[in-house]
Amino acid sequence: MKYQNNQNRFTINHLLIFVMALLVACQVYVSNRIATSGKSISMYEQKALQIEDDNRKLLSENVKNYSLTTLSQRAQELGFVEPALILHLEQGTSNLALNQ
Repeated sequence: MKYQNNQNRFTINHLLIFVMALLVACQVYVSNRIATSGKSISMYEQKALQIEDDNRKLLSENVKNYSLTTLSQRAQELGFVEPALILHLEQGTSNLALNQ
């Protein structure tokens, strides 16, 4: 009886040691996955900050390129000129095509 009782304890002890080793292995695996995902999140946050900085630079450049001064200079480079004479047509004028 004593021998069988000791054998049962021996089996239970081995089972408990196996379960504890399995739980420790699971803990190590989960900790490793968490650390790896933290690194990935940090990398994506860094990319997001870089993209936001690039967007600010592009917006600033866009505002500069489409300012009235820059557009008028570009128009002169392309050969556009300011009109010498501006005619204002009023509705009561007999020169309009609708009043024939």
